[in-house]
Amino acid sequence: MFKSVLIANRGEIACRIIKTCDRLNIQTIAVFSDADYEAKHTQLADLAIRIGPSNPAESYLNIDTIIAAAKKSGAEAIHPGYGFLSENPDFAQTVENNGIKFIGPDPEMIRLMGLKDQAKRIAQNAGVPVLQGYKAKNISKEKLLEEANRIGYPILLKAVAGGGGKGIRRINNETEFFAGFDQASKEAQLAFGNTEMMIEKFITRPRHIEVQVFGDNFGNRIHLFERDCSIQRKNQKLIEEAPAPNITTQVKEFLYEAALKLANAIDYKGAGTVEFIADASDEINVDKIWFLEMNTRLQVEHTVTEQITGLDLVEWQLRVANNEPLPLSQERVQIQGHSIEARICSEAVLEGYLPSIGKVNKVMLAENLRVENSIETWNSITPFYDSLLAKLIATGTTREQAIKELSKGMRQSEFGGIKTNLNLLVGIIDTPEFIHGDINTGFLDDYLPFPQQSEPPSNSVLILAAAAVVDFYLLQRRNWKTGFSHWHCHRQTIALNRSNIQYDLEVSFFNSNTFNLRFADAISKCQLTPRGLFIGLENVSHKVYVHNSQVSVYETGLWEFSFARKEFDHLDESRTSNLIISQVPGLLKLVNCKEGKTVSKGEILAYVEAMKMEFTLAAPSDCVIEKVFATNNSLIKAGEKIAQLSANN
Repeated sequence: MFKSVLIANRGEIACRIIKTCDRLNIQTIAVFSDADYEAKHTQLADLAIRIGPSNPAESYLNIDTIIAAAKKSGAEAIHPGYGFLSENPDFAQTVENNGIKFIGPDPEMIRLMGLKDQAKRIAQNAGVPVLQGYKAKNISKEKLLEEANRIGYPILLKAVAGGGGKGIRRINNETEFFAGFDQASKEAQLAFGNTEMMIEKFITRPRHIEVQVFGDNFGNRIHLFERDCSIQRKNQKLIEEAPAPNITTQVKEFLYEAALKLANAIDYKGAGTVEFIADASDEINVDKIWFLEMNTRLQVEHTVTEQITGLDLVEWQLRVANNEPLPLSQERVQIQGHSIEARICSEAVLEGYLPSIGKVNKVMLAENLRVENSIETWNSITPFYDSLLAKLIATGTTREQAIKELSKGMRQSEFGGIKTNLNLLVGIIDTPEFIHGDINTGFLDDYLPFPQQSEPPSNSVLILAAAAVVDFYLLQRRNWKTGFSHWHCHRQTIALNRSNIQYDLEVSFFNSNTFNLRFADAISKCQLTPRGLFIGLENVSHKVYVHNSQVSVYETGLWEFSFARKEFDHLDESRTSNLIISQVPGLLKLVNCKEGKTVSKGEILAYVEAMKMEFTLAAPSDCVIEKVFATNNSLIKAGEKIAQLSANN
């Protein structure tokens, strides 16, 4: 076995790899950028080496710097983790050329599967069904539009390179095509350095199911069963589980056979994931499953496969890279129980999943779950990397038990000081549809849609939200007497904010267990009982969750409120004044933003890159750029002014 391994990554996956290496008595070398100087993975590793500035292009994506760190430390092998350079064939080849072992498949396998159009051709030749689509080398967007019209809408515009949901747009009709193409290709350039696009027929109710495969250098290849990754937002996975619910044994065997056909066709070695799309408009059958792509690396969701098989997939990667045969044959790998993983991300769900940046002042994670985490109290969340904070993994003898354990664990977890998607995750797994396994990639739109910004919340939604805030922050912490007037009940105002509208609800305490909530003409009596908080509303069975400064109510959709007006002041200003203001912190890229320039409504003025995503800032009307406050390629804060506009007369 290797004596030392350099981990060319960061975050929770770097910490995860270190755990296995420690168990196998392998020395670990971490690399870090300036932003990760005090990161957890640098503390866990035996040695940590700085590889450059915070910008990933100058550190985690800098091949020469990582190779230099490996040579300096004497590392015998490099584990790429996932993301960054993990599926870059040039990196894998450079590692091998320098006499260092790359822990992953051969560079040629990465190259073959790295471009989605090429991978589809290989799959088709191997007898694996693929979706109707179109791709040609250096194709113009006008020609792609012709093919989209021929295939029929809706279609998906997809980046040929990369993964992780980047560079993908659903196009519903011809009028959306060119704007969608420009957005997707720009995002693909940012994420993968490749703007080539392809189109693919869109399945309106798809399930995303994948099969974990493993191969060694002796011709052995096996599958480790399937995972369902259908619960997504913005084409990125939120909840994954193994095995996949509500599919027949016949369908499972078809998936395993198809995945191994592809792996055998390219003589695959190491860990890989073959991803499929299935039409879930009614019962899934083998005629409605198509190859999507192959990831030639470890997946974020590998944990659920480990939980149901009892295997350590990182150890398997190390052994295969060390020229050892697979530890087990196919018939010796068995499923035990069910496992579900939820990804906690630092993002403001209420504001369209915008990144949440800042210092974490509290970390509390469930004790009843497997936790993969790289964030500790007083760590800073920066705009340079993706938004994943931690993964919570629940395992039970049944799916029902796993759901129950995950729900319990998420309620016990908290990241203070930043906004997270914890409320959303709890709401998802508590829905009857998820519990019954009625899932697809449009789950959030189907079952937890965001109400329209102009749609006002009902009085019952507001009272439920305010009652939850009172219960969590006042009653449970016994500070209900704060803010009272003499000769009257103790009173406070709970200010809830949604879409820049503030709703003030008055709470009047009679004692530590009883209070009234008033909004407009609606009054509800609330009482804390041994069974929980009783709210005097008729015919109400909505679920309410509180985390940090957010409260969520699920009533025919997801209603999210914030407590603090100041958190939204910059949004008010940007929407009601002649200022262009960034709503997220990140790296600013000015485009058409020059003083004196006349611009049209909708014209892009700037991009802000944050957490591997790109946010556009456009002119709200026909106008003239009067003043530019920021400079190109500068780091900006949320709420920072970029430009001032004047009317175009």
